[in-house]
Amino acid sequence: LSIEDGLGQKFITPESLYHDFNTLGSTLVRVFCEVWGFQPNKCTHHESVSHLAVASGLRYIGSTSLSYPVKRITEIIDFKQGYMFNTVNGLEPMRQGWELRSLKEFHKLARCRFSRVFFIMLCKLALQTNLQITLFIIFRLLHKQQGVYDKVKMKFLGYIAIASLVFTFCVELLDVIYVFKIFYVVSCAVKPAVAKHGDSSKCYAAEDFIAREDGQESIQRNIYSGKDLK
Repeated sequence: LSIEDGLGQKFITPESLYHDFNTLGSTLVRVFCEVWGFQPNKCTHHESVSHLAVASGLRYIGSTSLSYPVKRITEIIDFKQGYMFNTVNGLEPMRQGWELRSLKEFHKLARCRFSRVFFIMLCKLALQTNLQITLFIIFRLLHKQQGVYDKVKMKFLGYIAIASLVFTFCVELLDVIYVFKIFYVVSCAVKPAVAKHGDSSKCYAAEDFIAREDGQESIQRNIYSGKDLK
């Protein structure tokens, strides 16, 4: 990837940079709830855009909603793309840690889909469909009491309103089924590593990345154990 800064154009590897950051929710969990075993989840810019789409009522933001995360998970599993490791030639990708990396990518995807399931499917579509059916029944009873017999037009409009909500719900449901399919693929791929390293506190993988602090770049490292994988 080529970017341009004040010193000119330079090439960077996006995977070598650390993009996770704390949100207000993760900061509160880390300060008040971490002592009870709750783990704060950092956010990425991709998750931020996906949650912004949910808040704005949009279905997708380009390919970042579903197809891109699924493609990244598939590539990590197929090519066993682990974490970057600092060598004499700089940061180079290694095979170690690809199981944990695929799980983390799936967790990011699952958090975004859970937001859509709760806010779009449950709080919006399901409740709105229930309300639409209730109003449809009420209007039919009122028209029957008033002696209005134009039922064909009323039924047609009511069925159209309900069918559109059910169709949108089914489209969202297909995406949920697709995410469950990806979960099955990831779980089958990482089960042997979890059975082997899951109960170990020893170093399972190391992630080297470039951190920018006060305008300076430095290489830092995250150490993961087998328990992190489990």
